[in-house]
Amino acid sequence: MSQQAAGYYTQLGITTGGKRGDEWILKFLTQAHKYLAHNGVILLLLSSLTPRKKVLLLLHTLKLTSLVIAEKKLFFEKLEVWEIRKNDL
Repeated sequence: MSQQAAGYYTQLGITTGGKRGDEWILKFLTQAHKYLAHNGVILLLLSSLTPRKKVLLLLHTLKLTSLVIAEKKLFFEKLEVWEIRKNDL
């Protein structure tokens, strides 16, 4: 990716998740759950710097479950891959 393109996406807040750090995730989950098949899966990459409270609340509201399936520690953050599915209960 060129430096110009990276700057453009940063201005949009895409690489940071938004001003609070969770806006893009919340917007994505709000829209994506409508299209998720019964056995479908969403894989979501989250940083330890991302606020989790609203993400977890939204998952509960949308009747979705999450499971951390992978993680990697870096020097300034931890990255996690969440597997998100419809709650069958």
